[in-house]
Amino acid sequence: VLSPWALARQLLDRWRLFVASPDSPSADSESEPFLLTRGPAPLARAVRALALARVQLQKERPKSRVPLLFAVEPCLWHRPAKGASDQGGGSHFVVLRLLLREEPDKVSS
Repeated sequence: VLSPWALARQLLDRWRLFVASPDSPSADSESEPFLLTRGPAPLARAVRALALARVQLQKERPKSRVPLLFAVEPCLWHRPAKGASDQGGGSHFVVLRLLLREEPDKVSS
């Protein structure tokens, strides 16, 4: 079982590769770095790892620049069992994607 720090290092490596790619897809794509989890303990480690990665990415950015705005998007992912229809059997996972936002989400009151 990887610690949150080890997960954060893996996520940072994936994020840097994603951002450095010359044909980096748009923010609406499904190619952002992600962590696949199953169950409460892995989900908690993944959330902690995403927080650690976000802090590290902010530290690497020059202080004169506007801070990066990150969001974590949870998604439910289903992997069907071999030979089963879409409706039957399989595994369910929570996928947490790290997204870069251009501007803060506006919450209306």
